[in-house]
Amino acid sequence: SSSASSSSSSCKDGAGRSRFADMVSTPRCRFCAKTEGLRGMSGGKSVCGKCLRKQVALLVLVEREPLWRVLPLFKLSLESLTELLDPEDEYWKALQKTFAHPDPKSLADLHYSFSPDGLLLNSSSGTKYHEVTQEHREKVGRMVAREVQTRLADSQGIQRLAIPFDDPNPIVNNYVLASKDFLQKPTLLLIIQGSGGVRPGIWSRGLCIEEGLQTGSMEKTVKKALRRDYGVLILNPNIADDHKANPIAGNESPSSHTVYVWDEIVSKSSASSILILAHSNGGRCTSDLLLSRLGQVREKVKAIALTDAVRTGPKAKENEEVREYLRANAINWVASVQVVDAFEPLLSSEDGCVTCVSAGTPSHERSSSSALSSLFRFFDTRVPRSSDSSSSSSSSSSA
Repeated sequence: SSSASSSSSSCKDGAGRSRFADMVSTPRCRFCAKTEGLRGMSGGKSVCGKCLRKQVALLVLVEREPLWRVLPLFKLSLESLTELLDPEDEYWKALQKTFAHPDPKSLADLHYSFSPDGLLLNSSSGTKYHEVTQEHREKVGRMVAREVQTRLADSQGIQRLAIPFDDPNPIVNNYVLASKDFLQKPTLLLIIQGSGGVRPGIWSRGLCIEEGLQTGSMEKTVKKALRRDYGVLILNPNIADDHKANPIAGNESPSSHTVYVWDEIVSKSSASSILILAHSNGGRCTSDLLLSRLGQVREKVKAIALTDAVRTGPKAKENEEVREYLRANAINWVASVQVVDAFEPLLSSEDGCVTCVSAGTPSHERSSSSALSSLFRFFDTRVPRSSDSSSSSSSSSSA
């Protein structure tokens, strides 16, 4: 009797385990547990067609996740989204226009434009930038740079200056930006951005795209400089990236470009006072300029404002004259959680050459915009504002 009972129980347990094994081994939709109409997901999971449409719509149209995150999650291509999303959805129709143009020549071709407040918005929906792929972001970044330079030209008279200057057929994209009559101004401001994809007129492409021109572009910087009647010269230290196959003589690297511009342009300026504003790798360009042209720099450059700049290199630290000059004339506004202008003793000690103070933000990319008013106050202590330029604007933060 007990043997029969045991056998019966064993059969039941075996059947139960078999059914459980079938349930576990049978592919099911991770959202609704259905077994029909499944397709693969990343991580070996599955999803049914109905849930796929629902989840993709939620992520793209509601939560507005970057498409490069959504596509691999469901093993999709960009083209396959058109089969999954409602073709009549207004947001989706507007988003598709941003990546429809195969070879954009302007920001308008990508269906984006800047609002009066400097925010990058979809031209149809009025919504903020929606990231598609890294390749698409690069296209947007390049068009943003062109748009910023156009805005600087239209609103503040900042123009491209082709180099080499004595070449009747200058090389495409080999240029700097300069304000009108910059060589005749008594004070000249040199602006040197960081490394990477940034071009003249921009501190950070990412900030221009995601937060707007107030923090990402040099528009406010140029405006403050022109109010003080400075001449403005914006260097193009990353130009070597555009000409790697055929390097341009004197512009093979960010540092060599900086020295080239000094020799070919700045040395011809009638300015009695020169100021330098350098961000990130622009700090290294500045210290290399000092090593190459210390006598000229020491005579003309009254102040150097750095924003979370690369620390001075070993050669600069080994040069006592360079160290003394930097200690007396340079301040580095570094990324920090402290309030703007708070002294940073540890970083100042580590650098050994430049006094470091807080930029008022822990973000490297935001350091220039965050410290802008402070660094111009520093410039004002070295090159006092004339009564004409100072009376034309108030002494508020707008100055």
